[in-house]
Amino acid sequence: MVADMNAARQSILTRLASPFDLHVVMQESVLLHEFDGQPHIMREQRRRLRELATRPNITIQVVPLRRSSHPGSNGDFTILTYGGGGATVYNELLTSSVMTNDPAEVALYRAAMEALAGDVALSVEDSMGLLDRLLEESAV
Repeated sequence: MVADMNAARQSILTRLASPFDLHVVMQESVLLHEFDGQPHIMREQRRRLRELATRPNITIQVVPLRRSSHPGSNGDFTILTYGGGGATVYNELLTSSVMTNDPAEVALYRAAMEALAGDVALSVEDSMGLLDRLLEESAV
């Protein structure tokens, strides 16, 4: 069931007609996790990210470990942008989630995302280089 839901979500990004745009800024530490001592799981996740990053509608950037204090260090957030300029910010918490479409709050999150993507994270090219290096290292 979960696998089916994940496949359905991913198909929105990879469908040929009107795929959604996705810009992800993730911590490098996320790419270094192992699941229950099974390195092949993370290797497959990295491979999938690298494959998706070749699509024109998907942008992936990595915040290097050395950048510990930044606008995203207080927690994950998702900005859902709709046609016509509307947006909703989504925060997933331990026991619940919070959504807001208040323009002032959305503006703060957009500014945080711009800072993360422009000033904190590696460039797309350098992020892909890091991902390629991690893939090479995990192939050994």
